[in-house]
Parts: sequence; structure tokens; C-alpha cells
Amino acid sequence: IGQGIIKSLKFSSLEHRLVALDFFPQAVGLYWAEAAHLLPDVLSPEVGEGPYLEKLVEVLRRERVAVLLVATDFEVPLLAQARAAVEAQTGCRVVVSPPDVAAIAEDKWATYEFLKAHGLPYAPSLIDLEKLEAFIGEHGFPLIVKPRRGARSRGMTLVRERGALDGALRAAGPQPIVQHAIGSEDTEYTCGAVVAEGECLGVIVMRRELRDGNTFRAYIEPEPELEALVREAALKLNPRGPVNFQLR
Repeated sequence: IGQGIIKSLKFSSLEHRLVALDFFPQAVGLYWAEAAHLLPDVLSPEVGEGPYLEKLVEVLRRERVAVLLVATDFEVPLLAQARAAVEAQTGCRVVVSPPDVAAIAEDKWATYEFLKAHGLPYAPSLIDLEKLEAFIGEHGFPLIVKPRRGARSRGMTLVRERGALDGALRAAGPQPIVQHAIGSEDTEYTCGAVVAEGECLGVIVMRRELRDGNTFRAYIEPEPELEALVREAALKLNPRGPVNFQLR
């Protein structure tokens, strides 16, 4: 995503000076910018959020950065919480969604509840495993079992029959979510929208092929019904800036 942001800026007509931030010196984006800085690895237990935020504020001040674009998923909840403080200390505008929006996006059960509450299409879902038998009786197989919080298909299993269910629940970890499997591999989509000040500035819908949980190939085709749905969902979610929807 960071590389995509850099390429988009370079292709655009915007006048800009690009400052790249990353955790690893091998990250190619560091070498595509006018200035580059390494941040402490916030995911390391020895580092944590404090040193990461201190270094981030220092770099934003030193480089007089006007806008910070967030390109890694694990930084979104952290910067959603810290946005006001970072902006107050640096004068830099941090393009990140509010904490409640970030919390919905990070939690598959919260996503399900959001979709259901706003009259949007959703996959029937369950987290109370004591009600699992009733859920199976109502929806049947196949089921998707995956971690309630996670990404890139880690810990996800497509369960076609009851004998595979226990193993799938173990693979999903301590907080699994069970969902009725909908659609097929041929109807897998990744969609993007940009929202600013309550207005949806644009939508893109791409049918995709997956490899190891990531988009391997994507096809841009006319999908007016899906485009309208993504626009509606984006406006109801009301993020601050970009939002990604993955769906079938």
C-alpha cells in the first residue's frame, strides 16, 4: 500500500515533497522519496507505542510534514487514538479514521453488527459457540471459521462437514467467528472508497483472485450495483479518508 501511495503521488499533478517512513531499511519505498526515516518497530515487545510515537512526532516536526498518509494496517488503530495529540504537537494532518471506525474495521463481529444495523448485506455470523448447533441447523454447511481479529486469511478454514469443525475452531485461536460461507472464489471483490467531510469522493470495485489471502490478480469491470453498495456502506461508516471493503 505504501508503494501504491508513492506511485500515485508521483503520477499525480500535485506538487509535493515526499518523506517515507518505515520500520525496515530494506523497504523499497524509502529509496523512492526525497527524504526517508526509520521508525522504532512498534510491534516489538521491547519498543511499544511510546518510543514509536515520540520518533514519529520528531520526524514530522523536523521535516515539516503537512499530511501523514497511513499505509500499514496495524498502525491505523494506534494513530486513530493518537491523532489529536500528534496533530497538536506537529501541525501535521493525520489522515486516519476515528477510533470507533477503526474498531469496526478491525473486528469481524463489529463489522457484522454494523452491516446488520445499517441494512447492508451481511454474512450470518456467530461468536457464541454455545449456539453453534442452532446456527448449523439454520444455515448448514459450508461454514467459514476464522479469527475474530486477523488479516490475510491467517487461521481461516472453509468447513464443509462437521468432522472438520473442531480443528477449524482450534486453528482460529481463542476468539473465533463462525460465518455462513457465501458466494464463491469467482465472486471475490476488493473495493475502495475515499470519504472526506461526509462526502464520498470516489469508488473503485475490482474482482480479484487470491493467493495466500492477498490479491493476486484484479480485474476492473463495470459493476454499477456493487459500486452503489460500496458508496452507501462508505457513507454510513463515514471514515476519514480511504476505506477498503472486501466482499463476495
